[in-house]
Amino acid sequence: MHLKRLAAPRSWNIRRKDAKFIATFRPGPHNREDSVPLIVLCRDLLKISKTSRETKILLNSGTVMVDGVKRKDGGFSVGFMDVVRVGETNYRMVLDRKGKLSLIRIPSAESNKKIAMITGKRMVKGSKIQLSLHDGRNILLSESQGRKYSTEASLLIELPSQKILEYLPFKEGALVFVNGGKHVGETAVIKGMVEVEGPYPDRVILKSAGAAYETLQRFAFVVGGKKPVVKINE
Repeated sequence: MHLKRLAAPRSWNIRRKDAKFIATFRPGPHNREDSVPLIVLCRDLLKISKTSRETKILLNSGTVMVDGVKRKDGGFSVGFMDVVRVGETNYRMVLDRKGKLSLIRIPSAESNKKIAMITGKRMVKGSKIQLSLHDGRNILLSESQGRKYSTEASLLIELPSQKILEYLPFKEGALVFVNGGKHVGETAVIKGMVEVEGPYPDRVILKSAGAAYETLQRFAFVVGGKKPVVKINE
């Protein structure tokens, strides 16, 4: 499965005028705009292989892991906040100041930790509460446990067990990573909320480097309190 390089999502950090086509991905945990196929990640971002054939051999060897699971499918989508391990080296997928998906090296102690935003919450059969996360994961909790968590907040989870290590509520004073808009790639502090009536999305007021600005609430990805709970930039 391929698509033209010029038609690839703008978040892909690739050379647009090399070959005419580039590999695409199969449906997976992330949407098209927020992820990159594993084969493109290895060849074009990490540059640990030169051709598709070399990349397939590398993946089949089982040396590449995503979120603690060996992945051999070159079409598997790797997205924002995913943890990639190649051999003994660990990376986290983030967005740079141009909105491009990029990988930063992280210490081995963080290779089993990931931040995930809660995008949905609902009651399911058996009086359980299901939390839906931004990367397609679902976590089932008892009703009493589930009521502690709110959408727009984030969870620090253990990989690959999905054990909740820490709850990062969406509130004033929380540290966020801006994953959309013209301030993409920045870290900022929540200073206030702006509720908008009608069909318009809610907004949030952020402060970064002494300057305050307003952005969509869904672009504010909580990553900690006074400092990030994991490494999110170089």
